Amino acid sequence: MMRQKTSHRDHDTNRGLPIYDDVVRGSGGQYLFNNDTANPSNIVDRGTAQSASAGAIVLATTASSTDDAYVGMSVQITGGTGSGQDHQRGTAYNGTTKELTVSGAWTTTPDSTSTYRIVNRGY
Repeated sequence: MMRQKTSHRDHDTNRGLPIYDDVVRGSGGQYLFNNDTANPSNIVDRGTAQSASAGAIVLATTASSTDDAYVGMSVQITGGTGSGQDHQRGTAYNGTTKELTVSGAWTTTPDSTSTYRIVNRGY
């Protein structure tokens, strides 16, 4: 079976990204890259958010305690409020409070019902 490919313009870099048929479009209009699961080592953390604001998300209590651990990595909202958003990158992380500041405002601000995963795409 052949994978179908289209493209999507990345929000931050304005470059074309390949989109395959194993990618779904989320409720916020963003694409959620299911194919990140093809290489599980790219997924460095996942959990349920404690809370969020327009420019940040507070990760689960089990998230890394190392400051800046997720800087430069993509944040995908995989379920709950804001599901499907995949355009934010971590710009600062406080390992004590678990707050990850993101590169722009959320289309729909996640909340404590939102599940997420942090993906290291090597940006």
